[in-house]
Amino acid sequence: MSSSLWALVLAGCTTVRSGGSPVAPLPREEARVVERVARTIEALTADKQVLTLQVEVAFWPVQQQADARWVVPLLETTVRERVAQQAVGDLLTTASRVQLLDDLNAEMSLRLAERGFELGDVAVRDLKPSPEVAEHIRRRQEAEQEAARLQAEAEALRRRAEADAR
Repeated sequence: MSSSLWALVLAGCTTVRSGGSPVAPLPREEARVVERVARTIEALTADKQVLTLQVEVAFWPVQQQADARWVVPLLETTVRERVAQQAVGDLLTTASRVQLLDDLNAEMSLRLAERGFELGDVAVRDLKPSPEVAEHIRRRQEAEQEAARLQAEAEALRRRAEADAR
């Protein structure tokens, strides 16, 4: 698994994204240290397929005693719980990805708040099915394209036959 952890100091001219929405720039005296954690997480879908997600979370402490060691396990658990609720085919659609992202933001916001953090944003950078599922999807798309091509040819032949019959 790849990971990176870094801190950025946000001040005056920087805009923070909170739950996906832009927020007014922070005044210089209220500068916050925002931490970002990125992880590659493998999760099982409802139909027992392996899905690999590259997920990043931005957060900052709102309590002095907040312990950032909780963030990675919370992120991994939350992603796996949400992915386990849907089939791999559903998760590969745009609407389901948007819903997954909304669910992750809502759940991580609650879980981080319980531990003294405020969520900046959760981002899913990449979402890949297992090689077997990807191959199945590719073959299905090719079959659908071939069926559409054959249907178009059949329609063209039918039109030509109708024109010749007149």
